[in-house]
Amino acid sequence: MQSKEISRNDARNFGEIWKSLTEEEREKLTLDIYNAKCCKTRQTIWKWANGISKPSSPIIRDAVAKVVGKTVGSRVFASTLFPR
Repeated sequence: MQSKEISRNDARNFGEIWKSLTEEEREKLTLDIYNAKCCKTRQTIWKWANGISKPSSPIIRDAVAKVVGKTVGSRVFASTLFPR
């Protein structure tokens, strides 16, 4: 039987989501991003959170959006997570 759970969309960017997380949630998100092979260093995630850089590859942006979505419990799109 399928779940009829309503999934809401989160329109915040990566920095806004990062700032809303507790230290423990940030650590878990960092580990999940590493495990998804989206980046190699903590500094990369810090740069994403502060708007200094963003993933250049659309595949990586989509993978990060999927990981972040699982962490925040809502649907996250790469285009809103890392706007141009």
